Amino acid sequence: MWGRISCGPTPALASSSRGAQYRISSTFNRMHESLMLFDSICNNKFFIDTSIILFLNKKDLFAEKIKKSPLTICFPEYTGRSWG
Repeated sequence: MWGRISCGPTPALASSSRGAQYRISSTFNRMHESLMLFDSICNNKFFIDTSIILFLNKKDLFAEKIKKSPLTICFPEYTGRSWG
Protein backbone atom coordinates (compact mmCIF):
# COMPACT_ATOMS: atom_id res chain seq x y z
CA MET A 1 0.00 0.00 0.00
CA TRP A 2 1.33 3.44 -0.94
CA GLY A 3 0.52 4.92 2.50
CA ARG A 4 3.13 2.73 4.16
CA ILE A 5 5.98 4.12 2.10
CA SER A 6 5.60 7.66 3.38
CA CYS A 7 8.91 8.74 4.96
CA GLY A 8 8.01 12.07 6.51
CA PRO A 9 5.37 13.34 8.87
CA THR A 10 3.37 14.95 6.04
CA PRO A 11 2.57 12.78 3.04
CA ALA A 12 1.85 14.48 -0.26
CA LEU A 13 -0.79 13.18 -2.63
CA ALA A 14 -1.37 14.18 -6.22
CA SER A 15 -4.33 13.28 -8.34
CA SER A 16 -5.04 14.21 -11.90
CA SER A 17 -8.26 13.63 -13.77
CA ARG A 18 -8.12 12.83 -17.42
CA GLY A 19 -11.85 12.15 -17.56
CA ALA A 20 -12.33 14.04 -20.78
CA GLN A 21 -10.03 11.59 -22.55
CA TYR A 22 -11.85 8.43 -21.50
CA ARG A 23 -15.42 7.32 -21.92
CA ILE A 24 -16.14 4.47 -19.52
CA SER A 25 -19.91 4.27 -19.89
CA SER A 26 -22.93 6.53 -20.09
CA THR A 27 -23.90 5.65 -16.51
CA PHE A 28 -20.48 6.28 -14.95
CA ASN A 29 -20.52 9.41 -12.79
CA ARG A 30 -17.02 10.87 -12.45
CA MET A 31 -18.08 13.33 -9.75
CA HIS A 32 -19.37 10.50 -7.58
CA GLU A 33 -16.23 8.46 -8.22
CA SER A 34 -14.04 11.45 -7.27
CA LEU A 35 -16.01 11.98 -4.06
CA MET A 36 -15.60 8.33 -3.12
CA LEU A 37 -11.84 8.51 -3.77
CA PHE A 38 -11.50 11.69 -1.71
CA ASP A 39 -13.52 10.11 1.11
CA SER A 40 -11.32 7.01 1.13
CA ILE A 41 -8.18 9.16 1.35
CA CYS A 42 -9.55 11.45 4.08
CA ASN A 43 -10.71 8.51 6.19
CA ASN A 44 -7.64 6.35 5.68
CA LYS A 45 -6.07 5.29 8.99
CA PHE A 46 -2.66 6.50 7.79
CA PHE A 47 -3.94 10.08 7.55
CA ILE A 48 -5.78 10.41 10.88
CA ASP A 49 -3.50 13.19 12.15
CA THR A 50 -2.68 14.69 8.76
CA SER A 51 -3.96 17.98 7.39
CA ILE A 52 -5.47 17.63 3.95
CA ILE A 53 -5.54 20.41 1.38
CA LEU A 54 -8.01 20.14 -1.46
CA PHE A 55 -6.83 22.02 -4.54
CA LEU A 56 -9.46 22.60 -7.19
CA ASN A 57 -8.60 23.88 -10.63
CA LYS A 58 -10.16 23.97 -14.09
CA LYS A 59 -13.12 26.02 -12.91
CA ASP A 60 -14.12 26.62 -16.53
CA LEU A 61 -14.44 22.89 -17.25
CA PHE A 62 -16.44 22.36 -14.07
CA ALA A 63 -18.82 25.15 -15.11
CA GLU A 64 -19.48 23.35 -18.40
CA LYS A 65 -19.88 19.92 -16.82
CA ILE A 66 -22.27 21.13 -14.12
CA LYS A 67 -24.69 22.15 -16.87
CA LYS A 68 -24.91 18.53 -18.00
CA SER A 69 -24.76 16.75 -14.63
CA PRO A 70 -26.69 18.48 -11.81
CA LEU A 71 -25.30 18.53 -8.27
CA THR A 72 -28.40 16.66 -7.07
CA ILE A 73 -26.97 13.48 -8.60
CA CYS A 74 -24.31 13.36 -5.87
CA PHE A 75 -26.01 15.62 -3.36
CA PRO A 76 -29.77 14.86 -3.34
CA GLU A 77 -30.30 17.33 -0.50
CA TYR A 78 -28.94 20.23 -2.60
CA THR A 79 -31.68 22.81 -3.20
CA GLY A 80 -29.61 25.64 -4.65
CA ARG A 81 -29.43 27.02 -8.14
CA SER A 82 -29.68 24.70 -11.12
CA TRP A 83 -26.93 25.54 -13.62
CA GLY A 84 -28.48 23.81 -16.63
